[in-house]
Amino acid sequence: AGTGAIIAFYIITQRVILRPIRQLRAIANNVAEGNLDIRSSIKTGDEYEKLADAFNHMLDGLQDGAERLRQANKQLDDKIAQLSERNIELYKANKVKGEFLANISHEFRTPLNAILGFAEILREKPDLLKKEKGRRYAENIITGGQRLLNMINDLLDMAKSEAGKMKLYIEPTSVPQLCKGLVASFSALTKKKKIKVKLTLDDDIPILSTDAGKVQQILYNFLSNAVKFTPERGRIAIEAAMTDEKTVRIAVADTGCGIVELDREKIFEKFRQADGSITRQSTGSGLGLAISRELAAMLAGSIGLESEPGKGSTFWLDIPVTITKDEETQGRSIRI
Repeated sequence: AGTGAIIAFYIITQRVILRPIRQLRAIANNVAEGNLDIRSSIKTGDEYEKLADAFNHMLDGLQDGAERLRQANKQLDDKIAQLSERNIELYKANKVKGEFLANISHEFRTPLNAILGFAEILREKPDLLKKEKGRRYAENIITGGQRLLNMINDLLDMAKSEAGKMKLYIEPTSVPQLCKGLVASFSALTKKKKIKVKLTLDDDIPILSTDAGKVQQILYNFLSNAVKFTPERGRIAIEAAMTDEKTVRIAVADTGCGIVELDREKIFEKFRQADGSITRQSTGSGLGLAISRELAAMLAGSIGLESEPGKGSTFWLDIPVTITKDEETQGRSIRI
């Protein structure tokens, strides 16, 4: 009888007391190894079950806390990645801006030195103005002054755009009249380089209701680049036609050096020009096309480029025949 009682006590101790304790210890070891998904399944109907329930409740809290911590760490990692990308963008932007300032400083000094030099000669020898050489000096002064004025205007336009102070002035606009005026304004340069200019205007283009000044500025940039990059005895073609009943396209094509694919988007960015081998052949602020793209957006339109290196480029402007009130309001709010 004594032996049976001992055996019975042993069995009861193992099943009722030690087994639940061993299970809880095994769960605790799993938790220590990082497994928060495990739970106790003790169903003894006594204090051990209550202890197991409390243990499970604690694990639920730990798991929720771990998940919140994981989410917070993920958000922090994402934020750090975003900040890192932004820092890289800012670094690149500052680098480009620094290069631009160095280039524009050089571009300002070149015509300014020429103006001062020719003016000094004419001051010391005023009789030169009566001769061809003197008149050529005076023409160089005017050309240099115009270059400076164009670059200053680009910088002022950029500053006004970034400040959100660019405004639209809607008025009746004749595309043929505008295009013919631009061709006339470049006639001296095209004649000097013996460039043939062909102007093709469709008869069905209506009078536009748009900002004539901004359209003119965009086309001026297109034509200026075309004349700049077209070699002597090259060709420039200006075409204007309706793409549909609501939109007119004005395109300027040249037979210049063309633009490689890598540079085709770059040239529309602020402070950027195409590859240095191209910019060394030309002058300018590098802002004209960037400003043109934003002006086109203000006019509820767009600009684009098609180019083939060695054969030439075509820049085009698409604008609506009439700017609606919504488009005008949207355009006024645009900042470059």
